Amino acid sequence: MNPHWSPSSFFCQPCLLNFTQILRFEDLAGEEGAFKRLLGVEEVLPEAWRNSNAPGGMGAEQLTQMYFQQLTGEEVERLYRIYRDDFLMFGYEFKFGDLNFPPTSDLIGETDY
Repeated sequence: MNPHWSPSSFFCQPCLLNFTQILRFEDLAGEEGAFKRLLGVEEVLPEAWRNSNAPGGMGAEQLTQMYFQQLTGEEVERLYRIYRDDFLMFGYEFKFGDLNFPPTSDLIGETDY
């Protein structure tokens, strides 16, 4: 798998380290400033993140819907299975039509894969 698309859980092993902060990439623009202030480096490190992928100033929710409209429910379920550990580790939630991720069965420890 291309590392750019690899689940965060492949690279992040929170059980091995005592993390005091975890920044969510989708909220990075807001969390980055707070994290730099916490470290006292806001004057040293300039803001580095810009999402140039959104056409016409489209917001994150609109952009997500635009991409996911191209997928079937089955494809979204398969995609979820790839990123399942990320959903559970970082508290992600996603709704696609009648589907909710993570499904209740994953939240109570049951799996079918």
